[in-house]
Amino acid sequence: MLLLYLNHELGYDRWHPELAKVYKVSLRGEEDILRRTPAPLAALLRDNASQIEAATKISADARYETPLSFAEKTVTQPGVISADSLFFKVFPYKIVAGDALAPLNKPNAMVINEGIAAKLFGSENPIGKAIKVYNSYDCEVTAVMEQPEGPTHLDIQVVHRSPYEKNNYHRQNWSGRHCPASIHLSARCWNPGSMSTYRPLY
Repeated sequence: MLLLYLNHELGYDRWHPELAKVYKVSLRGEEDILRRTPAPLAALLRDNASQIEAATKISADARYETPLSFAEKTVTQPGVISADSLFFKVFPYKIVAGDALAPLNKPNAMVINEGIAAKLFGSENPIGKAIKVYNSYDCEVTAVMEQPEGPTHLDIQVVHRSPYEKNNYHRQNWSGRHCPASIHLSARCWNPGSMSTYRPLY
């Protein structure tokens, strides 16, 4: 039983070798480590740190359940996040249908996993269809991603671009800390021992 438990715990986020180069960015406060960062930080790191190949910010918490609707069907689903267009440059999810190169380039783009595709669309092709989020705004399905095997901290079912991303105050607001940032290190610069300001994904 102990070996099974250890195997499970040590198996977290091993579904792709590139995850070894993915780090969460944290801020050191006076008394604690802050896991959420200002919205502009990801872009600043991406543009100014040569060892960072890609950086992305996430603007929603995957733990909360989110209503998703298509036609007359609605599912309430955890694992729904909003992120910027570079999410899939940082996190190596496998795209199994649709736009594999830049699935979040459109301002209203959405990528769903195979389970959500089956729940909302059955055997119908979901690419190009509109899903309503929170019964408030529509997103276009641009791709379907494979669900990773094994335990993961990234229990993400849906990634979409939020309409609130267009809000200039949100994008340039350095005072708020509500957007977790993650980075993908360049292979030529990857030296985990030197990355003391970042936290490993796992």
